[in-house]
Order: sequence, then C-alpha cells, then structure tokens
Amino acid sequence: MLYEFRMPDTGANEVELLGWEVREGDTIKVDAVICRVLSGKAELEVHCPQAGVLLKQVARIGDHLRPGQLVAILRPEGIPAPTELPPLPHAEDLEKDHPAYSVPMPEPASLPRRPEPALLPQRPEPPLLPPPPKPAPPAPAQSAPLPPVPGPMTDLPPLPVFKKTAEPPPPPASGERIPFVGPRKRAADKARQSWNSIPHGYGQCEADATALRALLKELAPEAHKRGCELTETSFAIRALAKALHEHPEFNSHMDEDGKGMTLKRSCDIGIALTVGHAIIVPVIREVQKKDLWTLAAELSKLPVRAREHNIPEEELHGSTFCVTFVPNTASDLVLPVIQQPETAALGLTRPHERAVVIGGGIHARWRMNLGLSYDRRAHDPGRAAVFLSSLARRLEAPRSLA
Repeated sequence: MLYEFRMPDTGANEVELLGWEVREGDTIKVDAVICRVLSGKAELEVHCPQAGVLLKQVARIGDHLRPGQLVAILRPEGIPAPTELPPLPHAEDLEKDHPAYSVPMPEPASLPRRPEPALLPQRPEPPLLPPPPKPAPPAPAQSAPLPPVPGPMTDLPPLPVFKKTAEPPPPPASGERIPFVGPRKRAADKARQSWNSIPHGYGQCEADATALRALLKELAPEAHKRGCELTETSFAIRALAKALHEHPEFNSHMDEDGKGMTLKRSCDIGIALTVGHAIIVPVIREVQKKDLWTLAAELSKLPVRAREHNIPEEELHGSTFCVTFVPNTASDLVLPVIQQPETAALGLTRPHERAVVIGGGIHARWRMNLGLSYDRRAHDPGRAAVFLSSLARRLEAPRSLA
C-alpha cells in the first residue's frame, strides 16, 4: 500500500515550495528532509516521517501549498516493487471465469430457413473427351515507341524530381529546470530591473593588504575577548565610510527620471549575503558614526541572523551604498550589479599573496582587489579612479581605522 505524504502544519495558512532535497526513485530514511518551503520570510526544511522510496513528486517548485495538501507519494520500506504483470487468461479461462465474455450462439433450429430453389430438369451430360493441346503463346512483338502527341503538352519542361531530405535530428534534452522562487526570484527581478535601467561603468584597483593582515593577527586576542570576529570586511566598511565622506557623490540616490541625484547625509551600507539559494542585503545604518569594534560586532552576527531568518524586512531596505565581499582566493575581481536607486557598488576579494616589484626588487605581498561599479550618468571614469585610490590608501594604513 502506498503512502501519501501531505504538507504538515507549519503555522502558516500557505507555504511556497522552494526545492526538493530528494528525487523520484530515491530511497529516504525516517525523518529525512524531503523538501524546502518558504513560510512567511523563513525558509523551512520539511521532514518525512515515513521511510521508503519516493515514487512521485506531486507538488512542483513554486506551488503554494496548504496544510494537508498532497506533496508526494512513497512506497513504504519493506514493500517490494512489482517486477512483472500477471499473465493474461486463456480464452477457455476467460469464458469459464467471466461468463459475461462468452456470447451464446443461437441454435440451428431457431435460425430462419431460406426457401430452397425449384429443381430444373437436368440435361444429359456429353461424354468426356480429352482437351485439345493448348497452342504456345506467340512471342510479344516489339512495338515501336509511340510518337509524342502534338499539342501544347509537348512544349512543357520536364517535371522536377523532388528528393526527400533527411529529417533534422531531435534536439538534445534540455536538462533539469530550476525555477526561481521566493527570495531568489525577488533578487533576480531586482537585478534585472537594475541592469536594464542603469548604464554600468567599471573601475578596478589593488590595495596592499600586508599591513592589514598583520594587524588582524595582532588584534585577534582582543576580538576574542569581545566575542566578535575581526575580518578584512570590518576594516573595509570602516574605510569605505571615510572614503564616502570624502567623496559624497558616490553616497547618493538617482532620481526616478534620471535627471539628477540626491546626496545622502547618512552612510547606510548594504552587505550582500548568500543564504541558501538566495541573496539578501541587510543594511548597517549610520556607519560613519560607528567605530571598528561596533562594526565588527554587527558584521559577526549577520551570517547567523541570516541563516536563522532573523533579519526583519525593514533592515533589508534603504541602503545608500552596497558591498559584496567574496571570501575566496580564486576570485580576482568582483564587479557587482548596482542596486537601484544607488549610483555605485563595491566588490571586494579576499587578500591573496602575489609577487610585487618594489624598488626594483621582487617581494611577496598580500593584495586585495577592489572592483567598483558606478552609474555612468552620475560618475565618470576619472572620479571613479580617484574614489578607488582614496579607499585603497586607507586600507593600506589600517591603524588609522582601528
């Protein structure tokens, strides 16, 4: 007997199916995670209380499900799958076991009789003689080809010979489709809208992070005492606030009609985070008023709050400048999409060790790449280069930020 897995009560009237954790044909254990749903703003894992084989995914990604609605069908553990169909019955068995399939024929006496024709007197048959030998058939005469019939048809050109072309091969399978739902869909829509409406320009420079890494090691015990994690991002946000104060045109919002921009008094920095399959941008308010340790404490809590879906909606809006930090040494450059209505965005990479020529000699130094995306309606390449140089200069003197 099959098991119908239905959506449990999550406390919400309706949830959205974000993705499946198992595929059809997979064997699952008791209390295994079978799918993920979005309940309000929280992403939840849905567990299945029955072990077995997933036969059918009834619900689709993006569906809105209510408590008790059918989600999947399983074959419980211990019930073998049928390997072959039962044999069909023979005709005698079909009539014997199923009388409805046998149709009785009417008796001959009950059939109407046709009137017999009247008998005619028979002629005496002539004596039988051997048949005469059959003459050999004459050889077919070779007939000359008929002359063409005169008329307008003889003047027509010969009909073209149409050759059957080979049919094109069927297209290859397109693969597995992954729909964008929930937070990922909202992030995709926002990125598309920003990309279509903002003419992006780009700038890039490197900052020497050797002194910054040395200072991080020096301040690690103090960070442990304070219960926070001190990273390159903390120094970068602190340096960014000072650079935006020096160049306030980059801390601005573009007008809706694109005919002007508004300089923002408060420096509210959005931090791009990847949570599951989505990107969220929580905002740290009034960064210009906070010291390094306050910023480090807030940044340390953000990943945990994001995983626990403990960031309220009001903290995800109202930034004046956004930062994307990629903690991977394989990334050499990050150029983020500008978030409307902002006029610039910064991409940071983790410092990586490189050979650098200094004073005619080759030295091993830690370098950090800074990638700036800016709105070409508001900024020009020259001002973007000045802004990046100001930011890099502050990161190369990290003690002025502590």
